[in-house]
Amino acid sequence: MAKRISDLPELPISDGNDLIPIVDTSGNVTKRVSAAGLAQAVANNLPAASVGPAERDGGFKIGTIPASTFSSTGNKSITGLGFKPKLVKFYLESAGSTSGARAMSGAMDAAGSQHVETTAVGASGYSQQGTSTACMGWINAGSTTFSMRANAVSCDSDGFTIDVVSANGTFQVAYEAYG
Repeated sequence: MAKRISDLPELPISDGNDLIPIVDTSGNVTKRVSAAGLAQAVANNLPAASVGPAERDGGFKIGTIPASTFSSTGNKSITGLGFKPKLVKFYLESAGSTSGARAMSGAMDAAGSQHVETTAVGASGYSQQGTSTACMGWINAGSTTFSMRANAVSCDSDGFTIDVVSANGTFQVAYEAYG
């Protein structure tokens, strides 16, 4: 006598090679499929855009902020995330050359915290600056004054807002947003 599926012992975690019984309704027969094959079949049969950032647990998005955003002061809203971020991380790595290079890592969160660390090296020397009163910015070699600085304003329903307080539209900034 064949066992019923409900009579079988439970497998708490499946790996890609485990087999799962499935009924092929087009042929009205019972077949088997691997866990990896089932996962691929589910992914292949989801309607386009049915699992966007809003449907995932909190959301995740990677993007860039164009350099032109930093060419003037004032509030700048970055939209199109599809969710309200809890944390946004910012990165800058300028193209290094014989005249120098810059790097920046910053972050802002929905609770209002922010921080940035930036470094510049060039013919004028090496400089480093960090502050918890801005979420992004960069300095020039030989200086600890921000040539571009932006403060966190808010995490919004579809993105985030920053306030550019020192304008310098030289570089684009990459970001990672987590919902």
